[in-house]
Amino acid sequence: PPQASIEATETLPDEAPLFEADGLINLNDINDEGTTLRIELTSDCAFINRVAFVKVDYDPLTGTSINGQEAENSDAFRSLVQDNLINPNGEVLNIGGRTSRTLLWDISSEDAGFYAPVLMTQPGELITLGSAADNRDHVLLKGDTLCFEDLMSYQNSDWDYNDLTV
Repeated sequence: PPQASIEATETLPDEAPLFEADGLINLNDINDEGTTLRIELTSDCAFINRVAFVKVDYDPLTGTSINGQEAENSDAFRSLVQDNLINPNGEVLNIGGRTSRTLLWDISSEDAGFYAPVLMTQPGELITLGSAADNRDHVLLKGDTLCFEDLMSYQNSDWDYNDLTV
């Protein structure tokens, strides 16, 4: 499968993991000067998809939420995600076909927190950690790479998880 990664500049402590076990990006340890994330995106799909992020509240005991609403696999939660999308550096990220793209995302200390990647497919589906319209897992964490499947099960998905890697 395509290789991709997210790296931070040395302003994050060396021991701070970027990914939590459930695939959230941990940016809690940003110092006062901020940091720059290098995000490698790779695509191998027929669609032109959009990639964004959403800032979430996370507690390992209580789970993930946005604005107090618990993360769940529902249209209401996906709508909340859509309303809170973050485009790194204000740039809409579209990627499709067999391509790769590198983005440098400047993050200030005020923006420290947990982030989840979001994939919006060309047919209009929104996919993020634990939430997809067909109640299937469309995001896998493999080492330091998040792998997305962009087709719903009712769209004859091939389940290769290489449509987007972050």
